[in-house]
This record gives sequence, C-alpha cells and structure tokens, in this order.
Amino acid sequence: MERYFERELTELNQMLLQMGSRVEHSILRAMESLKNQDRFVAEEVISGDKEIDELELAIDDKCVNLLALFQPEASDLRFITNAAKINAELERIADLAVDVAQRSLELAEWPLLKPLIDIPKLAAVAQRMVKDAIDAFVNRDADKAGSVVLSDFAADQLRDLVQRELIYDYMVKDGSVAPRAVPLLLAARHLERICDHATNIAEDVIYMIEAKVVKHHPEKLSLPPGQVPVQKKKVLFVCIHNSARSQIAEAWLNLLAPDRFEAQSAGLTPGRLNPLAVQVMREAGIDISNNRTKDVMDFYRQGWLFHYVITVCDQASSERCPVFPGVTTRLQWSFGDPSLFEGTPEEKLHKMRQVRDDIRQKIEEFLLHAS
Repeated sequence: MERYFERELTELNQMLLQMGSRVEHSILRAMESLKNQDRFVAEEVISGDKEIDELELAIDDKCVNLLALFQPEASDLRFITNAAKINAELERIADLAVDVAQRSLELAEWPLLKPLIDIPKLAAVAQRMVKDAIDAFVNRDADKAGSVVLSDFAADQLRDLVQRELIYDYMVKDGSVAPRAVPLLLAARHLERICDHATNIAEDVIYMIEAKVVKHHPEKLSLPPGQVPVQKKKVLFVCIHNSARSQIAEAWLNLLAPDRFEAQSAGLTPGRLNPLAVQVMREAGIDISNNRTKDVMDFYRQGWLFHYVITVCDQASSERCPVFPGVTTRLQWSFGDPSLFEGTPEEKLHKMRQVRDDIRQKIEEFLLHAS
C-alpha cells in the first residue's frame, strides 16, 4: 500500500509538471500572437485552454482521492493540499494567457501603436516565474521559491512602465489611439496578474517547506546558505542639464546591476529631456521618456547621502557640483555634450548613439572594480 501511495504522489508530481509546461506554452504563444498580430496563434491559445481545464480537473480528482483513500499526515498532507492550491493557480494563469490572446484578436485589424518592448519583457518574466515556482514545488526548493517572490517587484515595474508610456505618451496626447492602446494596457495587466499567481504558488511552497508565512512579508525570506544581505550602493550621476548623459548613465546602472546599486541623476542647471537620448535608449530597449530632469542642489539641500557621485560632463563643469557629505568616492567621466552636437538629424542621432554606447562601456568597467 505504501509503495502504491508513493507511485500516486510521483504521478501527481508529473501531472503538475505537465500542467505547468502547458501553461508556460500558453503564455509564450499568447505573447507571440500579440507581437506578430497572428489570429491563428491567438485562436490556438484560446481553443487549447479546454485541455488545460480538463487536466486541472484530473489533478483535482487525484488530490481528493489521495486525501480520501490514504488520509496522509504531516509533510504528505501539506504536499497534497498545496498541489490542489497550485493546480487552481495554474488554471487561472492559463485563463489570463487566454485573455492576452483575446487582446491580440482585438488588435489584429489595427496597425500596432508602437513597437512592443516592455510587454515582451514582462511576458518573459511571467514565464520564468511560473516555471521556477513549479520547479520549486516539485523539488521542494524554498530558495528558488523565494527568488520568485522577489521577482514580482520587477514585474510591477514593467507594468508601470507600459502604463505610463501608453497613457501619457499616447492616449493623453491623442485620444483617438485609445482602441489600440487599451488592449495593450490590458495585456500588460493580464501578464502582471500571471506574475501575482506565480508569486502565490511560491509563497505556498515556502509555507509547505518551512511553515513560514511570507505573504505580504518578503522581508521574512531566507537567503541561500552563505549569502548575506547586500546593501545597495547609492550613486548620483550629474551633468549640466540632466537632459541626456546623466539620464543614460542612471538607466544603464539600474539595468545592469539592480542588486548592487541604486542610481539617481541630476543637473547643475536642469533643462528638458533630450529627445535624442530618449530615442537611442528606446532602441536599446529602455524607456526613459517619462523621466524628469532634477536639480543637483535639491538632493544636496535634502541631505541625500551617496556612495558615489559621478559627473559625466567636462572637468570645468564638474567642479560646480556640490560636495556631498559622507560621499566616499567622487568620479569624473567626460562624454560629449549632446546639446552641442552639429550636423544633420541623422548625424546627431549617430553621435548620440555613440555617447550611449560609451556610457554603457564605462558603466561596465565601473562594475568590474566598484565595491
């Protein structure tokens, strides 16, 4: 009888892995349908949801039978009850993938409002979180489950980026684009909700393994053995107008080392965000269009403390930057001033791309040596 019970638990494991794999595939295909405006793929996702629903019912029956026939105790009981909860979360995730596919059908007859950059990133985060949450459950891996919980913040940020861009850059300026913008807003919301359900699964896994409630309390997550909490170093990038160079540097550092550094930027005499900087960063997959320019003196008056203050303008201008109390390191990197670029629009854009790439290279060099 005991061996039969173990075989049944193994089969439940396999069924959940199958469910997770199908759900991941639905997310992937739904995103493909949206990105490529492919009706056939969207309809495939919608029709395929019936099989997922049938598998959900089969897993649910398996859990009920195991509880009724064997009356398991302790860890086996927690495993089976959590399997039932996770099964329900996966079915809801599949429904949300269908929702994304339906948004794709709504947009099929329209030209895309904008190139899709942040929404595919959000879809990739959602897929990874679902996969890792299931792996954590099957392998009883609390550390992996914890990483899923912590990933939800990145998903929220990407959803916010999509919302800000679509609402303020498009709908506010031209209300006629709403029929093309609203489905994209909803798709981002569906994907973010998928991440929420993956987080729910991960939180249940942590409770199953460690009997620890981390829902709404991610600070309770345990770190892997040998890992210690890392205090993020605060970095301030400064240029003359905070319109291009410092904005680009802030964006690169926050993208390349979000676990180690927290970057801000400011200007000596704040101006307006340079549209060339916005364009070249968007080409690199980073949206800074909603950034605002800031005055370095505001940071100074408010008593901000930074581990690094890095000026990215010329030496003479950098000397006007105030000396922040408690700063351990002050660096000066010189890059060409975009406001002084001359030539045709394409020539200026080429020069701006070069500044963007030079700043990234400098950031990468900085990361190799910064403590």
